[in-house]
Amino acid sequence: MNIKKLSKPVVYLLLIIWTILVTYPLIYMFITSVKSHGEILRNPFGLPEQLKLSNYVTALTDYAMGSALLNSIMVTVGSLVILIFVAAMAGYAVAKKAFPGNKIFFITMVAFIAIPIHALVVPVYYFIENLGLTNNLFAIMIIYAAFHLPISILIMRSFFETVPNAVEEAARIDGCSEFKTFWYIALPMTKVGMATVAIINVITIWSEYMFASVLLTRPESRTLPVAVGAVSSGNSGFDHGIFFASLGIATIPMLIIYFVFSKQITKGVASGAVK
Repeated sequence: MNIKKLSKPVVYLLLIIWTILVTYPLIYMFITSVKSHGEILRNPFGLPEQLKLSNYVTALTDYAMGSALLNSIMVTVGSLVILIFVAAMAGYAVAKKAFPGNKIFFITMVAFIAIPIHALVVPVYYFIENLGLTNNLFAIMIIYAAFHLPISILIMRSFFETVPNAVEEAARIDGCSEFKTFWYIALPMTKVGMATVAIINVITIWSEYMFASVLLTRPESRTLPVAVGAVSSGNSGFDHGIFFASLGIATIPMLIIYFVFSKQITKGVASGAVK
């Protein structure tokens, strides 16, 4: 018996089972989000008798999910811009410049990865409160970028190490300053690295709840995870349909990003794994 021929059906079967396990929660969430509260209680696993799209409208208006969606987009995009820019500069310095403490800096970045981020909630809260920056979206962007810097710097460092020194030397001979060499020569050659940093961090930043719930307490400054958590405390009581609709609102943007940039995501993850 050919073991290779026998293994193919087994692999396909396992992939089918894995696909079902991954997609079923999403399908269940979207189906439940268009059912009424009473119907969910009566028949939680059945198809909706009538589509109740008003759950999404109610979540966007009465529970301020619309403003929370905009806040999450601003925070995620802003955090990634800050993160990629700072990680690129630091990664370039570590990869290309022999400065005192280079190796110590590298080891420190590796050590920081092992620190549990949420163990720092209390000191970060007091620090931000003393600065008067609670309910400030820019402050939360800085925090998210700072917490994701160690792994991002290491990723960018590995990509900058692949940039030929001869190219940079030629740029300097032509009169480029250090920053122009970095900005116009080295950085464009590491687009895959920047994409990898964005891909690895986007979901974590988008779905972060702990710091957002502590630092963004006003309804108008909430991000989506905090707004979803607040749905259960509405004045009209807990409505399962509206709650699942709010989960759908929080999930749809990430699904759109995945389907639009699926090829880039695959390349970025593969490159990051190799690096």
